[in-house]
Amino acid sequence: QFLREVDQDLDPYLPDNRPLVVAGVKFRVTEYEALTNYRQQIIGHLYGNFDHASAHDLQEAAWNQISGNKTFKEHELLRTLDETVGSGMIVWGIGEVWKAARSGKGATLVLERDYTQPGWIDNERQELRLSPYQTDEAIKTEDAVDMLIEEVVNKKGNVEFVDTGRINKYDRIALLLRYNDRF
Repeated sequence: QFLREVDQDLDPYLPDNRPLVVAGVKFRVTEYEALTNYRQQIIGHLYGNFDHASAHDLQEAAWNQISGNKTFKEHELLRTLDETVGSGMIVWGIGEVWKAARSGKGATLVLERDYTQPGWIDNERQELRLSPYQTDEAIKTEDAVDMLIEEVVNKKGNVEFVDTGRINKYDRIALLLRYNDRF
């Protein structure tokens, strides 16, 4: 019952998929992980008896686990994507990302590690089409995603990869924009 109460008490501290480091003796940590609602957010463990540890010592040990953790960086990136929706500073789905990247608006391209997409590029219209498209200007590409990565990097943008399935709600690819020209 105590561990369930601890889990409920964490609610205000763990919004938006923030990372969690669990500290305690190993068998209690194992018990906690079996019942927590925050299992997906656990990125590290500190095993031991911390009855006499200062808050500063625990904070430092937890931060050491978090700062080098790929999962933490991914959590922060996903939180940024979610917070940016509605601001006009993000587009997603390969078609919208293509348009924004080609026009130089891309600050950070975020995509799933294994995402590929064949397509046809109409250089005259600067469009990407995902279905067969036959004109003299259309060029078939086996992977438009690689072309997008090059486009963003060539225009001084950043590229961040996340694990497969992490940004399904963004159709596996999103672009944080340098500016919003919709106003």
